[in-house]
Amino acid sequence: MFPILLIILGLTAYFLPWIIARGRGASNAGYIALLNLLLGWTVLGWIATFIWAVLDRQPEKPYIPQGYPEMVPEPIRPKSTPTRIQYVHHGR
Repeated sequence: MFPILLIILGLTAYFLPWIIARGRGASNAGYIALLNLLLGWTVLGWIATFIWAVLDRQPEKPYIPQGYPEMVPEPIRPKSTPTRIQYVHHGR
C-alpha cells in the first residue's frame, strides 16, 4: 500500500506544473505538459515548466451580464443631416 501511495505522490509532484496550468486555464497548457513530460526529469526542466505554468495567463474573457441582448438599449443614432445647407441672410 505504501509503495503505491508513494508512486501516486511522485507522479503528482512530477506533473504539478501541468496540473497548475490546466487548473488556471493557461493557453499553453499542452506545451507545458509536453515540455514537462520530456524535460521534467531534470530539475531545471521541472522548474522552467513550473514557472511557465504559474506565469502563463489565460486569455481575458469579456464580462457579459445575464440577459445581455435584452438589457442593452438601442444606440442613439443621429438624425439625418440635410444634404444641402441653406444659408439665411439676416441684415442689411
